Amino acid sequence: MSTTREEEIIAIKNLRLVLQNTAGQLFFKFLLKEFNVLGSPAPHLAAEQLREEIAYRRYGATIIDYLTKADPLVLGQLMAEIAREKHNEYVSENESVTEDESTEFD
Repeated sequence: MSTTREEEIIAIKNLRLVLQNTAGQLFFKFLLKEFNVLGSPAPHLAAEQLREEIAYRRYGATIIDYLTKADPLVLGQLMAEIAREKHNEYVSENESVTEDESTEFD
C-alpha cells in the first residue's frame, strides 16, 4: 500500500518541524551516518555483498530525498558536518602514521 500525495505533504511538513530542533537534526545526522550516505562500498565485495550494500544505501537515499523536500539547508549542513568529521578522522589517523614514521628515522 502506497502513501497518498496528501500524506506525503503532511509528513514533509512534520519533518520540517522535527528539523527545527537540535534533537531532530542529531537524529537524522545519525541516520545519514548509519546508512553511510557519503561513503562508498568497500572494494572487492562479492556480488551478493555488493547488492546488499547498495540496497542498504537506498534507505539513506530515501532519507535524503525527504530531507531535501523538507529543508535542503539543514540537509546541507548535516552533510557538511558528516564530511568534516570524516575528514578530521582521516587527518587524525594519518597524522599518527606520519608521526610514527618520522620517529623511526630520527
